[in-house]
Amino acid sequence: MSMEETFKQLLSFQIASALECAGEPNSYGAVRLLESAQKLIAFGMQWRISSDARLLKIAEQIENERGTALTDRERFYHSVEEISLLMVDII
Repeated sequence: MSMEETFKQLLSFQIASALECAGEPNSYGAVRLLESAQKLIAFGMQWRISSDARLLKIAEQIENERGTALTDRERFYHSVEEISLLMVDII
């Protein structure tokens, strides 16, 4: 397995874990997992582990939607679900 494949699998695991946490009464865990995924994407791009532009879209969506965890739980859940589906397409 290549480094890029391993990188994408790790990222996929983080995002899937965030989806599991997004439905819990306290969404703090989901937010932290998504922030971690966003940082991992930046790391992977900086060090050229991956150049998949779809990952940048995911990072941007995380940035734009993570605040909804506190203000609009349903929107947050659907956003995490959408991010997860984007990751499925990448893997």
